[in-house]
Amino acid sequence: MITSCYCCYCYCYCYCYYGAAEVDIVGGADNEVDFAKISIPEAFKLLNATPHGLTEAEAAKRLEEFGPNKLPETSVSPVLRFLGYLWNPLSWAMEVAAILAIILLDYADFALIVALLLLNATISFVEESNADKAIKALAGALAPKCKVGGCSCCIACSSCAC
Repeated sequence: MITSCYCCYCYCYCYCYYGAAEVDIVGGADNEVDFAKISIPEAFKLLNATPHGLTEAEAAKRLEEFGPNKLPETSVSPVLRFLGYLWNPLSWAMEVAAILAIILLDYADFALIVALLLLNATISFVEESNADKAIKALAGALAPKCKVGGCSCCIACSSCAC
C-alpha cells in the first residue's frame, strides 16, 4: 500500500509501503480511498505527486497543512488509571458491602473486602500496563520504512513520522 508522509530530514515527500488502510486524499477531498485496491499511477494522481517525489517547497507546504504522519500519543496519569479500576459496578457493590460491614462494626469483613478491592485493582493495573508495554514494543518493531527522495538527497527513514 502507498500512503503519503513527510520526512523531517529534508522535508521531502516520500511513500511508505505497509498494510492496507484508508487514507485521506491530499487536496482536502472528503472521501477516503483504499490504496490496496488502486494502481500505483492512480495513487500518485490522487496524491498529486510523482514517483520522483515533491519539491522541498511542496513537501514543506504539505507538512504544514497536514502535519506529520503519526498518531497522537495520549498519556493518562497512572494514579487516575489505577482509580479507574475502582469505578465499575462490581467495585461499587463491594464498596457498598464494605460500608455496610463498617456500619455493622464487622472490621474483619471490612478489611477483607477492602483488601480484595485493592488486590483486584492492582492486578488489573499491572496487567494493563504490561499489555500497553507489549503493544508499544510491537508498534516500534512494525514501524514503516521508507526511502526519501525528490531533492538533492536520497535517504532511508526508519519511520515516516520522524
